[in-house]
Amino acid sequence: MIGWLLVSGKYGMNENSSWTSRLYDKKITVTGRLVKQEQSATSNQLYLKNNSIIYQSKSYKIPKQKQILIFTDDVTMYKAGSLLKVTGICREMEEPGNPGQFDLKKYYEIKGIQMVLNKGKVNDTGSKYWHIRQFLWDMRQRFKRTFLQVAGEENASVLTAMLLGEKKELDPEVKSLYQDNGIAHILAISGLHISMLGIALHKLLRKLGISWYISGGAAGITMCAYGLMTGFGVSTTRAVIMFLMYLLAGILGRTYDIVSALALAAVMILIENPRYLTDAGFLLSFLAVLGAAVLAPVMRDIFSSKNKLLESFLVSMAIQLTTVPIVLYFYFEIPLYGVALNLIVIPLMSLVLGFGIAGGIAGLISIPAGIFLISPCYYILGLYKYLCVAVLQLPFAKVIIGKPQLWQIILYYLILLALCLIKQNKQYGEVVKWVWGTAFMFFLISRQPITGMRITFLDVGQGDGICIQSPGGINCFIDGGSSDVKLVGSKRIEPFLKSRGIQELDYLFISHMDADHINGIMELLQAYALNLAGDNASGVSIRHLILPKLAKKDEEYLEIENLAKKNKIKVLYFQKGDRILNGRFSFSCLHPSGNANSEDRNENSMVLQMTYKNFRIFLAGDVEGKGEEELMGSKELKRADILKVAHHGSKNSTPDAFLDKVRPQIGILSYGKENRYGHPHEELLNRLRMAGVTYYSTTDYGALEVTSDGEEMNIHGMKNPKKSDK
Repeated sequence: MIGWLLVSGKYGMNENSSWTSRLYDKKITVTGRLVKQEQSATSNQLYLKNNSIIYQSKSYKIPKQKQILIFTDDVTMYKAGSLLKVTGICREMEEPGNPGQFDLKKYYEIKGIQMVLNKGKVNDTGSKYWHIRQFLWDMRQRFKRTFLQVAGEENASVLTAMLLGEKKELDPEVKSLYQDNGIAHILAISGLHISMLGIALHKLLRKLGISWYISGGAAGITMCAYGLMTGFGVSTTRAVIMFLMYLLAGILGRTYDIVSALALAAVMILIENPRYLTDAGFLLSFLAVLGAAVLAPVMRDIFSSKNKLLESFLVSMAIQLTTVPIVLYFYFEIPLYGVALNLIVIPLMSLVLGFGIAGGIAGLISIPAGIFLISPCYYILGLYKYLCVAVLQLPFAKVIIGKPQLWQIILYYLILLALCLIKQNKQYGEVVKWVWGTAFMFFLISRQPITGMRITFLDVGQGDGICIQSPGGINCFIDGGSSDVKLVGSKRIEPFLKSRGIQELDYLFISHMDADHINGIMELLQAYALNLAGDNASGVSIRHLILPKLAKKDEEYLEIENLAKKNKIKVLYFQKGDRILNGRFSFSCLHPSGNANSEDRNENSMVLQMTYKNFRIFLAGDVEGKGEEELMGSKELKRADILKVAHHGSKNSTPDAFLDKVRPQIGILSYGKENRYGHPHEELLNRLRMAGVTYYSTTDYGALEVTSDGEEMNIHGMKNPKKSDK
């Protein structure tokens, strides 16, 4: 069945992709019914279903289960289910260009979104709409306004995420804080919320003397309405199905089996949308319940104790152990103290939900009453924030492991399955403990060591970013910026490093101070937060920052220098002749000389030559003009296997005389698609062809990874994984 679901999901993802791709960047008109609307202060997102498309007088039908997402500046709130006619520009759904980068295209496909339109303009609206759903939408908007009035902006955004499922206005810092500490699950409407609310309502009605049938029916209808109001996310859908099974079991006088209910929920969701089998939210939601229902009892038998705190700890640990491979697969790191923190957070959630709902309802009638009832939430959320900040100060608060391979995940779950199947008695008790410990330890140390050089030229758009991993465990990064990709540091560079399991960079080189080489690095340095161990609590740590030694330092140079020193990063200054040596791996600086005083940043660009045994890469930065002339007169300039082409392939960089001396086999070009500079220039490409250089670009291939044992090398791209051996 899983195989069928995978095949169905893959087929579904590719369905109609051939003809929709022909509409990219074209102006089209769509007609469909509004099933969801998300609004911020400046924009609107409309989700349409039962769509038809008109392009060049031709009409196309979209399958009923598919949606079209429309971004528009029109902030009008339209009625649920109303028929909208919208004109906009069809946007290509972006595929990831780097390991670790968020896969927006896959995300949209999982959500059933067939097409995305930008600059949408609503031309016509129908008069008919869905009255019940519109009533629930109106209630959600009223609750949002009430939370803002009675709880304040920050707490209101958290309560809106927890209770209404809307995260658009959630403070990014708060969201990041919860994620870093392993408690981000409370920001989503989950089984925990549904169970607490549904069971509390059911018990209240029973205490009022209402029969099981009526109280169960009322609770079930209320939870379905709540799910509909909040958008029926995958975890909400699972929880509602399981809650309905719980009620049905009570009505029929049968025993409620949580594993059977979980399996039924999974089957129902996957039959509707098989693509959820590859969704992080789906996998984590179901595995968390499975861990609590199956693994936790096994652990309680092993560590037999009547201590309630220990039992709670074991349940939390069981959930963590069951979900950790999936967490690492999608997010690459684990919050080491998340288990302990959840022991405090989860019990208090019942108070947050209870007082949050009570305050929200009371606030609809009386603002002072709402403020009074919601006040406990203020203190509890404040406690959450305080604990998160404090925990991040501890050593190893976040451990970056990297993305595990599929065989590691399978082996991990096989060991856990074996643990659950072993009979729990005195004879096997100690054995089970050792099996468990071995399984956990195995997974934590299972990152495969680098056996040769691995160099990755990242796809950062119009800019540069190069990662070098040596077999001796030395991790280096050269430049990191982009002029056309926003937040390139947090969206592309840092996720890549984490996916590779890089906890710290030994050396971070900056060739020169142009924004397309440093703004991603600046972003990471500005978010840098030292913990008690002197490491970066917010992400990847940096040990040494290496800057070109110049006679004159400009404003950006001084700013990045000061940021590094503030964060206890040792700053080194490289000039011609300087070298870093680690076994048979070395970095040599060929340019600039220490007295360089040119006003042109590109001419002063740091040029590096990396050598591993007989394998050599020439990293040219943006050097050109007088800088290249000085290089060609240097005795240190040697033949290189790979040339990182200077200045993104500009017209005047990399002259014939330079190519004759370096004689590279492969040239790497890093530039943005349809950039305003016209990179790479055709004259430069002709020079590479005439010199017999095979060139690859990050625009066409995505991140380009070169591996070498010091003698031979191969290269493959993220978007075109076919290997080229040299």
